[in-house]
This record gives sequence, structure tokens and C-alpha cells, in this order.
Amino acid sequence: MDHTLSTERIPHVLTEILPADRNKSSFVLNVYSAPKERRDYFGRLFTCALKEAKERLIILVAFNAAHPTWGYQTQNPKGRRLALTIGQQGLTILTDPTQPTRVGTV
Repeated sequence: MDHTLSTERIPHVLTEILPADRNKSSFVLNVYSAPKERRDYFGRLFTCALKEAKERLIILVAFNAAHPTWGYQTQNPKGRRLALTIGQQGLTILTDPTQPTRVGTV
């Protein structure tokens, strides 16, 4: 079941996965932030998704934001803001920084 977080302009889809027994749903938030969207702030999006999902939320992303935490040698302002937001929201990053998802000029 898809949910809309109407306060957000960042492209995303929040999908609720309903178990057969309808006990505790899980949610998947899929987010895309284009490289040109350098000012995107994810805090409000994460807050809205966490409020909807309670504690059962997986966030899948293409942030186009550089930060050493997820494998870049440098960071950009978008990556710095994202890393700070992840920490403030108490989220856990599941990635292997030795295997970045993109190797390029960023």
C-alpha cells in the first residue's frame, strides 16, 4: 500500500508492506534526489516517514550526496546535511564504505 507524504517536494515513494496476519506493517521509503538539487534537506521527509511507519522503516536512496560515511573521499554540503540528519534522527546506515555505489568525479 503506497502512502503520500504530501509535505515533501523531494521525489519519494513510501510503501507499506502488510503481513498476512495484519500484525505489524513494515515500510519502505524510496527516495531520489537529483545531483542538481544541491539544497535538498531530508529531515522533514524522514520525520514524516518515521511518524507514519513508527519504528519499522527501511530507507532506500539515491541521494547524490558525497560523504566519507558512505564511501566518498570528500563531502559536499548536501552530504554533510544528510549525515547530520541521519545522526539526529537516530537512523542506522547499512552500507559498505569500501564499496561505494558510484565511482566518479564527486
